[in-house]
Amino acid sequence: MAVWPILLDIKGVASESLDDKTSAWMEARIADSTVTASSHLDEQALLRQLWEIVRTLPANQRDGYCFRFENASGQDLFSLLIDGEIVTLSLLAQEFSRLVEEIRRLMSQMPMDSATAGVELKASSAQVNQWRHYAMKRLAKEMLSSTGQK
Repeated sequence: MAVWPILLDIKGVASESLDDKTSAWMEARIADSTVTASSHLDEQALLRQLWEIVRTLPANQRDGYCFRFENASGQDLFSLLIDGEIVTLSLLAQEFSRLVEEIRRLMSQMPMDSATAGVELKASSAQVNQWRHYAMKRLAKEMLSSTGQK
């Protein structure tokens, strides 16, 4: 008989089998994390696609759309793009021909109402609404055509 286990007071650990309840719980957790990861990847791909289309809009439509953008959770587009690692703050500044500090200031005001966006864009709120409307029509058309739908 081995002396080391007795001297160290090591006792055998009974092996446990996973019962059906534990197994079901683990499977559900794995499935949940897979769905979450999959949804996150789908959201990120959609956000990347949106950004690529937004970049092609005329500047007034792009700005009107971006400044007023708000998702269901109340987040602005710039924050979503940065959090999703689609763009960096400096790349946003370059894209919008503004300083990084200006982009930070804009983000603190987003999502903007039409009047605030109008002041920022030196236009009337009606003009900002019109630009945003045209941007949304073009985005919808581009998004549908990229998925093969008409």
